[in-house]
Amino acid sequence: MQAGHLSPGMGWLLFSPSGRLGRLAFFLAWLFWLAVAGVPAAQIVAHRTEVVTPMLWSLVFILVAAVSVVSLVMLAIKRLHDLNQPAPLAICLFIPALSLFAFAALCLLPGTAGANDYGPAVNQPKTRPFHTGRDTEAP
Repeated sequence: MQAGHLSPGMGWLLFSPSGRLGRLAFFLAWLFWLAVAGVPAAQIVAHRTEVVTPMLWSLVFILVAAVSVVSLVMLAIKRLHDLNQPAPLAICLFIPALSLFAFAALCLLPGTAGANDYGPAVNQPKTRPFHTGRDTEAP
């Protein structure tokens, strides 16, 4: 393995903004966080008549929600990179009037074929400065 090379593992997938991410991996990662958040939510509902247990599961739910929000932003950034778009557009997922449309666009729009400004391949971290040649100045 080369020095400085990021392995495309779960840590990269869920918590790194580097590189590009395809539609399927993006959607499956969202489903993963939905399932993880569903566990404490189900426990809160299952123990709703008790006093202490729902409070503990509520704390777990808040922790999962905080971690998942960070991860979902990183996923959106990588997905935007695959569309050759800048990371700040991920804020559209937090604007209520746009969030559903932004999520649908990230799930449905195909990424840039081949290399783009954010990396040479989809579902991989950006390992080095990469230029497509489109940003060169004309003589």
